[in-house]
Amino acid sequence: MNMTEDCKVLLVDDEPIILRSLQVAVPWEQLGTRVAGTARNGEEALEIVEQLRPDIIISDIRMPSIDGISLMRTVMEQYPGTLFIILSGYGEFEYAQEAIRHGAFNYLLKPIDHDELQETVIKARERILQQRATSMEQDRLRRSVQSLASLVRERMFAGIIDGTDSPDHKSAYWPDEWELRAPYYMGLVNLDDREQAENIWSAEEKRLWYFAVGNVLNELLPARGCFTVFPYHQGEWLFIMQNSDAAEMRSIAEEIIATVRQCTKLSVSVGISKQYDISAPCRTAMKAAATRCAGDSRWAGRSSAWMRRRTRTPRSRGSWSIRCSGRRRWPMRSGRWTRPPSTRSCRR
Repeated sequence: MNMTEDCKVLLVDDEPIILRSLQVAVPWEQLGTRVAGTARNGEEALEIVEQLRPDIIISDIRMPSIDGISLMRTVMEQYPGTLFIILSGYGEFEYAQEAIRHGAFNYLLKPIDHDELQETVIKARERILQQRATSMEQDRLRRSVQSLASLVRERMFAGIIDGTDSPDHKSAYWPDEWELRAPYYMGLVNLDDREQAENIWSAEEKRLWYFAVGNVLNELLPARGCFTVFPYHQGEWLFIMQNSDAAEMRSIAEEIIATVRQCTKLSVSVGISKQYDISAPCRTAMKAAATRCAGDSRWAGRSSAWMRRRTRTPRSRGSWSIRCSGRRRWPMRSGRWTRPPSTRSCRR
């Protein structure tokens, strides 16, 4: 939605001479509007509305098949923000009153006073711009609320896992949709060689790398039915999967490792807890996932918890290097210099 975009106008009248007069008698572009289409009857107008979604419809009230009032009712049911300016004759005043009752922006009597029409169009455009501004503000507020709710949810889960927030005290501010409904697995994604990397990365580089990994996880996991995924400690992310089994969790862990490497050239390990009942504390599940993520074992599906660690070929101490000739410093992996990823999402 663009505040500076011209308002689209649809002209509807069964008399060709009136349609032509409306098109040429008003300086539409100077008013910040444009005639997007014309129609000779209500049926034709409905087809054009579906295609062009006009902001303003100027329509005769008396037409064959579908009259102006029926047209207005149908359009406003589907697109309530559309403004109607109704044209009526002197003997149709009752129809005009009915149009106003059903939400017409204004009505004009024939023969049309073009100055009056122009003034009405200006006011209608102002209303449209107000509606756009209100809609954009509502969208902004909705995104802000969603972002804040996501942050609150992350903090609350992290607090429960860390033991700084008791789940017994959350009922007053814990939305129903945040409740676990089925047995779950908890996964911990950990950036390999994180301490070495952080000694080399600048604060901005660190922020970009962490954002890149988090972005991959936030695109990948919800598509696999993830209940929640959020950053935990630096270089760590937690996720919870419900209604999954061991084979699916193995597949998800392998996909995380491969996708993170493909999109960011970074290596991560993924630790997965055993399946817990919804009554089990999240902290217990996290500890099980962290234990496996920190170990060196491979997949061990029958153990209490299992993980998949992406092993790396032994390298010399110089595998994390400094690029001395340039202004920026980047980690070197497998003989290739890698730059921080763009903030755009990685699409496979």
